[in-house]
Amino acid sequence: MCGVAGLYLLDRDASVDSRVLKRMCERLIHRGPDDEGLYTDQHVGLGIRRLRIIDLESGHQPIANEDRSVWTVFNGEIYNYLDLRQQLEAKGHRFATRSDTETIVHAYEEWGEDCVTHLRGMFAFALWDQPRDRLVLARDRIGIKPLYYFLDGQQLGFASELKALLEIPDAPRGIDAQALDDYLTFEYIGGSKTIFQGIRKLPPGHILVCDGGRVRTRPDGLATPTQPRGLPRSLNPRKLGWMTGFEPAASRATTWRSNQAELHSPPVVWRSNP
Repeated sequence: MCGVAGLYLLDRDASVDSRVLKRMCERLIHRGPDDEGLYTDQHVGLGIRRLRIIDLESGHQPIANEDRSVWTVFNGEIYNYLDLRQQLEAKGHRFATRSDTETIVHAYEEWGEDCVTHLRGMFAFALWDQPRDRLVLARDRIGIKPLYYFLDGQQLGFASELKALLEIPDAPRGIDAQALDDYLTFEYIGGSKTIFQGIRKLPPGHILVCDGGRVRTRPDGLATPTQPRGLPRSLNPRKLGWMTGFEPAASRATTWRSNQAELHSPPVVWRSNP
């Protein structure tokens, strides 16, 4: 488990305060007690708290490509990184480490934003493409690794946990009443909402791209609802019936949980002072 954090300032003439970036990383130290890394490029900053698992010696992050024009911070594990490394080396890419993290920057060089369709694993990462002034955030398709972000008129902030984002002076702090109601009812905040207005979860299987001050999010393109790529048609989930059966079952479970909360919630009694 690692923790990532960062800032993208929409004003290209502004500079990221490295002290803020460091404080963000300090709030994630429990996720990565072994190492810390910071990278700033004027209006962009990337930070990482790392738990060392793969490539203990040379896997320090942030990690860059050969000419140090593309940088990434990464939380997770890429299961097929050895196969990808072999493919990329055959295409002329030169690796400086043995880590799965470095696979991401070379995959991005080769396939651009679609590099995520080649990754098999659990991950949340941020990638900075300096020549294109482009920041890419991506999250695995199951949503195992968390990634939160907010965007206002001045900056895009992101982190593995909400409390790291709150180290940014102008981060949203207002409570989202609907999200609070969801949490008190279901003990969970679903969708892309968080407890704070203006701070969102990047949905599983999505990427967020910020280039030239323009921000867009989209599914990573690996699978469609009707036929996930890589599954034979005989294993189409809709034909197996589990997808069509899941939705009504989930709806019934949600209704039951809501009814239970109403039945077992103690009444609230207001007493005025005598």
